Amino acid sequence: MSPDQFYDYIVENFNLDGASCRLIRNIITYVAEQSFVDHGDVHRHLAMLLDGTIGLTDKEIKKCRFN
Repeated sequence: MSPDQFYDYIVENFNLDGASCRLIRNIITYVAEQSFVDHGDVHRHLAMLLDGTIGLTDKEIKKCRFN
């Protein structure tokens, strides 16, 4: 999933208010703009920033590939 697809997935599958959507978008954008070498780095950072916030599972986070 691209960053935009991942964000759309979150918005469609979780009940978030406007502020939460903006925060999640900022987190995804931040991670996408980093120069990570492999998917493991992307996953670790997304998991660190998103795990436990809105109910995303580790399996859902692993679907996101930014490079």
